[in-house]
Amino acid sequence: MSEIVKARSKLSSVNAFLRQKKYLSALLAIKEALEIYLQTPLLKHEKKDFQKKIEDAVYLLKLDKEFAQQYPFPIEYSPGKEKELWEQLQEAAKELKDSAVEEAKKQMEALEQLKARELNVGKKQLQEKKYDLADKTFKRLINTFKEDADLRVIISNMYLDEGLLEEAIKYLEDAYKNDPSAVHVLNRMGIVFRRAKKYDLAEKVFKEAIAKSPDDEYLYFNLGRVYIDEKRWQDAIEVAKKALKINPSFKEAKKMLKYAEKALNN
Repeated sequence: MSEIVKARSKLSSVNAFLRQKKYLSALLAIKEALEIYLQTPLLKHEKKDFQKKIEDAVYLLKLDKEFAQQYPFPIEYSPGKEKELWEQLQEAAKELKDSAVEEAKKQMEALEQLKARELNVGKKQLQEKKYDLADKTFKRLINTFKEDADLRVIISNMYLDEGLLEEAIKYLEDAYKNDPSAVHVLNRMGIVFRRAKKYDLAEKVFKEAIAKSPDDEYLYFNLGRVYIDEKRWQDAIEVAKKALKINPSFKEAKKMLKYAEKALNN
């Protein structure tokens, strides 16, 4: 898994930790996710998705009355204030930790190890064409990590690697149902639909992603790739220009624009 997927996975675990009253684990999950976020360059839609997940995780903390009794100081967050939130969480963890820090870290590591182990089992089953067994393995894993939309994206990628487009799409659609605000899931869905030559669906999904994140040049570029495949040169020119308006130094969008203009004039 990429670092940012690991970070989103940590945020997805916060609700489960709170339900189990593992408050320090919940705090550390957000804190460690923030550390990855602060060190990782992100696309605009990835940044928005991540900030929304942070907001949701902090909201869950604030809702939990027992946590408020153990740590009565308010934890506040707004997008762009990630360092300030990290400092608040650091202070809260000091208040709660005493001897429990190592135990909380072990709990998070155990969850990540379980996830990685089961993913490897499912991947091997796919490679051996044991599709029914792989399906059971992945369903069992998703049942354990119900709130982790990125887990479904990872599984989708495994099906995609084996050329199983319909199954890959099914898991992406499930990921979107699980987290409708996740633009990165919509972007991935659009890419898979395009590979499957389902251009109408790819266009629809990319447009939905753009509506949620209209200042992300990569979404316009990916939509342009759909138009290139369909030989819709004028549409490709328009979205390439939109991408370049946001980021004038976007080399791939420049190439797309030049290619589409040449094709249109031939």
